[in-house]
Amino acid sequence: MSDLRRIDPKPFLPRIPKGPKPDVGERPELQWLKIDRLRIDPRYQREIGRRGADNIVAIVPKFKWAKFTPVVVAPIGEGLFAVIDGQHRATAAAACEFESVPCVIIQVDQADQADAFVAINANVTAMSPLQLHAARLAAGDKIADELTQACEAAGVSICRYPVPANKMKPGETLAVGMLQSALAKYGRDVLVAALSCVTKTRKGNPGMIRKAIVQALCSVIEADREWLGDLPRLIFAMQTFDFAAQFNRASAAAIESGEGVAALLIDAIAAHLDGKFEASVPAEAAEEVTTPRRDGKAPVRAAKSAPIEPPVAKAPGRPSATGPVTIGRDFISRGGRRIEVAPRAALLFAAVHKAMPNCVGDEWLVSKLWTVRPPNAGDLIDQIVRNLDLASLGLEIRTHRGVGRQLVEVA
Repeated sequence: MSDLRRIDPKPFLPRIPKGPKPDVGERPELQWLKIDRLRIDPRYQREIGRRGADNIVAIVPKFKWAKFTPVVVAPIGEGLFAVIDGQHRATAAAACEFESVPCVIIQVDQADQADAFVAINANVTAMSPLQLHAARLAAGDKIADELTQACEAAGVSICRYPVPANKMKPGETLAVGMLQSALAKYGRDVLVAALSCVTKTRKGNPGMIRKAIVQALCSVIEADREWLGDLPRLIFAMQTFDFAAQFNRASAAAIESGEGVAALLIDAIAAHLDGKFEASVPAEAAEEVTTPRRDGKAPVRAAKSAPIEPPVAKAPGRPSATGPVTIGRDFISRGGRRIEVAPRAALLFAAVHKAMPNCVGDEWLVSKLWTVRPPNAGDLIDQIVRNLDLASLGLEIRTHRGVGRQLVEVA
């Protein structure tokens, strides 16, 4: 109990203007009132809009009196009360079939009712995402606890209060919302590996646990989860990656190109690991890993680190390749023929191949290709498809406007 604080106004007294004390009015009363005696005055109260409706729907399934703030009301005669603050809470209680709610009754006229409404709703100290996370963690929230454990495994601590980036210690971050999203999207293992690449290289990279950096790392690791099998070697490979320099470079390039910073960092990180991480892979580890196809067709095989061979050009009149397809980070091969492709093109091909023979919508492809959606995502996908020359492999990606992209076999 020694760490609990008392209510102490002394630090703020010097800032309070001197003068006569204000007229504080009559002391409010606390009562339980019937909900059918409460009224809404439209002259100052808001209609329950979409967000308000969402709040009510969210409150009802988890309703607890411990979370219910008394409704502020004022008497308006005939045993009725105008709701000054709390119409959403009262509505949620009514939806739970409660007849009464706890109320704070203040004695004010109609003009002062509107003034009280403005004061209550305007003078609210909003909680930051950092404070909300700390409160949820103290309340035993499962999601907050899982995020905290994942961060601790990677040497990351979520700050309680804002700290300037140039004063952060290694492992400190303010990006709690981004970390929550990354944990939900990529899972614990990928997030821990991504964060470890930052905290366990180059003296901890203070101030570099940023949204774009973590999203880019998660995307690269998710694209090839084999890196999770040897985390120490992945961290060793990232020792020479300068996060600060690459982040600044990507930020500057994003202004000119219009592409997201995270998308540019994905390319930089993937290129770095292609040169550093794979170089130390033993020859015997270059065997292919086969993963089953959901539709029962030929399996997709992702090569670990097979040497890049020059693409096989299609000879005139030569029949197209057939058989299983192998997809690497920068190549696609089939039936002994191989074409080199950009890493993002390989990701797109893997997505449409997995869905074959069904179509894949552009929105789903965008989520696979970029962490942050570029403004011209549709045009970029069109360009990637145009640049993919799959004829020698007996394949073609067809675009069905309004439907999606479809990978088909061609003669």
